[in-house]
Amino acid sequence: MAATFTHASIAAATTKSTTTLSCFVKQINETFLVYGDFSNVLGNTETIVLGSSSVSAVDNAGSDATATILTAASLAVSSDSLTVPCKAGTAALSPYKITFTAVTSLGNTYIVHGLMYSE
Repeated sequence: MAATFTHASIAAATTKSTTTLSCFVKQINETFLVYGDFSNVLGNTETIVLGSSSVSAVDNAGSDATATILTAASLAVSSDSLTVPCKAGTAALSPYKITFTAVTSLGNTYIVHGLMYSE
């Protein structure tokens, strides 16, 4: 089964060894939460450890764009997902690759990537 993707979610794949690349388009004045969904890979008692988890972004040239499009200091855990506010980038540097890295209570590390296109 493929990962699900809705408006601002970047969902983990159904197997623990792969991730699914999802994408969304962001208008210039929009700001909203995006999230990496790890519900398909977490065990029944496994939880995401916020202090060890992270989010980052790079532009289409591979340069760090975390501070440009994400409010990484506002990274939060919501159920089985990591959430972060996302801001508009520029079309010329689009697409941006957003990477959520979840470290869990069982010591596992899961990564979800997604693409954001700016208009």
